[in-house]
Formats: sequence, C-alpha cells, structure tokens
Amino acid sequence: MARRPLLSIIVPAFNERATLPGVLKRLAALPVDKEVIVVDDGSSDAGFAGLPPSTPRVRILRHHTNLGKGAAIRTALAHVHGEWAVVQDADDEIDPMDIVRLLRAARRERAVAAFGSRFLGGPGALWRARAKIHPGLHVTRAAGRLITAWTNILYRTKYTDVTCVYKLIPSDLLRRAHITSRGFDIEAELAAKLAPFRRRIIERRIRYAPRVYKEGKKIRPWDTVRILWTLTRLRFARPLRP
Repeated sequence: MARRPLLSIIVPAFNERATLPGVLKRLAALPVDKEVIVVDDGSSDAGFAGLPPSTPRVRILRHHTNLGKGAAIRTALAHVHGEWAVVQDADDEIDPMDIVRLLRAARRERAVAAFGSRFLGGPGALWRARAKIHPGLHVTRAAGRLITAWTNILYRTKYTDVTCVYKLIPSDLLRRAHITSRGFDIEAELAAKLAPFRRRIIERRIRYAPRVYKEGKKIRPWDTVRILWTLTRLRFARPLRP
C-alpha cells in the first residue's frame, strides 16, 4: 500500500490558462510531502491541453460542464489521501508557500484547523498597491468583511476572513462536514460547519495580490447574497460534534 501523504492540495480550475501552469509549478516546489488534485471544472480555454497526464501525486480530474467551485472540491475529495487537505485557487492571487506555514503552525499548536486571512492586521502591501490602481477592489473587501461579520454574529466566532480559500483541515474532518455547496459559498459552508471547533482553529496572515474582473476574477456581487443565505441556512442545521 502506498504511503499516505501528509497533505492533499485541491486545485479547482475554470478557464485559468494564464495562471494554472505557474500555480502547479509552485505547488510542485513546496517542501512538504503532498499530492495535488486538479479539477478541470468544464474549462473551454484549452488551459489543460498542455498538462501532463495524471500521476499518483498529481491527479487531474474533469467535469464536462462547469459545475462550480464547490462541486469541483467535492469531486476531488473522493480522491484525497492526505492527512490534511487544503484548497489552492488557480488564479495566482495567493502564495502557495503560505500553505506550508499554515501546516507548520497547525501541527505545532495542535490545532483542529488553520485558516488563512488576507486581512489579519489590515490589508497587506500588495493589496493596497492593487487597490490604488483598481478602486473597485474596495467593494470586494467590503463584501468579504460583511460576510465575515455575519458569520461571527451567527456562530459566535472570531474569524477575520471567512472567504479566504486557505482552510487547512484534517481530511477526515473535511469528509465529516459533508459539504453540499456547488459554488463560491463553499468557503462560508466550511467556516460555518467548523464553528463548533472555534477555540481550536487558528488564523494566520497570508500574502494576497488580488486581481480584477478583466484579469479573470470569477466571483460576482450576487455571490455575496448566496453566501449570506448559506450562512443563515446552515445556522439551523445539525452541527459537527467536536
């Protein structure tokens, strides 16, 4: 039987031809025992045409149509073998090296999970520089802060960035969460379902260089409404037991 890797990295991708190869190269260079599971979520831009075939440590899965980020993560979860799991967006907005920092912190502090935060301690230099060029990014940050505040009100948590993709979670716990989201509300669902473990969840600041819609950003304003509804709906669901 093959040795279980320490970390499984799930990469949902939809029309990310410009950034996906670079993200996969950076993931391959991470100094950690890992497997990478890439899900082509119905891409139409030939971004997967030049990728090598699947291997035991880099598996490529495909949806014939675009089903959404949450659906891609659910597809990948059936193939996860690592002790820990985390999602890496294919858009190159965040630095994969921060995954290693989260993993080290989680193991050192014996945390149930480790969440990344783009805004812990305030927006970083990369975010501020981009926001000066693209003022619309302030709207994106405001939406994220609204979602985070609503989560904290509903679940008595103290999160600083619910919509950040980096949520390092033990694979067995992630499976127990029985995620159902198909779209961008997957981040809110994970934050909500892990709320019973809030005293053993740590947050660490990550680096963030946001992009705008003309550069390929996928999330839209109406996704904020869907995420807020997901948080409200799940408040009345049966919680996970610590």
